[in-house]
Amino acid sequence: MKVMKDFSPRKPAGWLVLAVLAINMLSGCSWMGGDDTDGGTKAAEADKPVQCYTGEMSQAVSLAYTTSRNLALTFNGMADAQTMDKLLDQLDALGIKATFFLPGMRVAEEPDIARQILSRGHEIENNTLNAVDMSRMDYGQIYKEIHLADDVIRKQTGVTPKFVRTQTGAISEDIRLAAAQSGQQAVISYSLFLHNWKAETPQQKRTISGNTSTAVGSWRLTWRRTGL
Repeated sequence: MKVMKDFSPRKPAGWLVLAVLAINMLSGCSWMGGDDTDGGTKAAEADKPVQCYTGEMSQAVSLAYTTSRNLALTFNGMADAQTMDKLLDQLDALGIKATFFLPGMRVAEEPDIARQILSRGHEIENNTLNAVDMSRMDYGQIYKEIHLADDVIRKQTGVTPKFVRTQTGAISEDIRLAAAQSGQQAVISYSLFLHNWKAETPQQKRTISGNTSTAVGSWRLTWRRTGL
């Protein structure tokens, strides 16, 4: 994933870096897979049972270790065109390249925004099809959410996602298996979940003691320092 340039004081230290979200757990292998984006045969395939993948799971990544003082920045979702322009302009001004996990349906609705993200040098990855809570989904539904989002992103941007993150940042065996079945290298979680910073009470903010965090609009950005 995209890694920002060094924005930290010139002191030796180890950093833990990564992404942004909350967690949830899910399980169970069942039905409902395939690709129904083109109708006809593919719509029929969507009703076929999906067998639980028996190969090796995708990696589960919640932290990335580095001896460099770098920051990995990720976003979930995308806003309207005007808000995205402001965000991308700010990232350009800071010389930051980020990774945007985008829901397939948002890419289908406004592909020009997704393409603009790419054209500005950022990376696009899979945030599932509808970015919904997957904790009560069976295996087939999980696979469909991941696989169909892949198809939409590939069709609209030409990018084949290598990583997936659920809306809640959940990592379970079913998600890892479904991600592997869809071709993803890893399921990405988070190092720190920053809630709605502006709406949090002082006590809620204090629970993030020892970490540095900030927010841009409705997105959350986080990083954490260790070894200082």
